[in-house]
Amino acid sequence: AAPWLYQTWLRFGWPKVERATGPVDVTHATGLIPCPTDAPLVVTLHDLAFLHEPAHFSKHGVRTFLQSLERIKRDADVVLCSSQATLDDVLAAGIGADRLRLVPLGVDVEPAPAGEVARVRSLYGLPERYLLFVGTVEPRKNLRGLAAAVSMLEEPLPLIVVGSDGWGDIDVDAELRQGIDMRFLGFCLLY
Repeated sequence: AAPWLYQTWLRFGWPKVERATGPVDVTHATGLIPCPTDAPLVVTLHDLAFLHEPAHFSKHGVRTFLQSLERIKRDADVVLCSSQATLDDVLAAGIGADRLRLVPLGVDVEPAPAGEVARVRSLYGLPERYLLFVGTVEPRKNLRGLAAAVSMLEEPLPLIVVGSDGWGDIDVDAELRQGIDMRFLGFCLLY
């Protein structure tokens, strides 16, 4: 139902988030398509890749993202950008610097306990060393390019791909897979 909901949000500004939550002080949209609201709107943007590489998206996706960007320009009180490159792109797209904030993504790093590492390695048959790709599996993530780069290593490491299926054809040719161990684990829960 999400695609229909996004379209009603963008086209009609309905339903507002307050219909589900009651009154709120602020609404924070963590994705590119913010819900309508009467509260101040904060939007987090991770990239505007659809502007740079529209061929990596469906035509409908690009249209939807462009509509959403216009809504963000009009309605967002604050736009949080996860990188300087994104902030520069958002500024170039027409959102004023006074509404932009650079908020890099980050986490507190804690080493995983040895027993947990062993459990996950055993569960997924992972070797001691490997390369890990985590993300939605779709054309714009360029797994073909990653597989090609891994195949050029003197000693290719296994390439472990973790993430939900996205849209489009992401088949990595058998030719690219030659010489590398590439495993698709799909969406994984580790607890």
